[in-house]
Amino acid sequence: MPWSLVGVPLGIAGLVLGLSALSRGLARLHSRRFDRLWRGLSARPWQGVLISAALTALTHSSSAFTISLVALAEAGVISVRQAVPLVMGANVGTTVTSQLLAASVRTPHLSGLGWALAITGVGVWAVGLCPQ
Repeated sequence: MPWSLVGVPLGIAGLVLGLSALSRGLARLHSRRFDRLWRGLSARPWQGVLISAALTALTHSSSAFTISLVALAEAGVISVRQAVPLVMGANVGTTVTSQLLAASVRTPHLSGLGWALAITGVGVWAVGLCPQ
């Protein structure tokens, strides 16, 4: 029996259980200050897209950001309508960062850009602003 027949359902079950635990924890952490933060981020959809694109470009982890948004929506902290622009921005941030890295590899006069992005990413990781 191939391991993928067992591993895929177990992986999905682990993801769902982890998302449920994250949602319960976020519901407990919910406060007025936290609520104001998310309302501010999603007050104007274009602003939410830009902010989440910048955050994702810094951390380069749109998956973690999107899963966190899904958990926040499930916990009732934010609405799905508020989460959509933030998810879009996360995807834009990852795409722009990847395109900049690809351009820096192909274009000789942009070769320093790749190193600058890599050093910035290591710095953000070292400070503890992005997931391990």
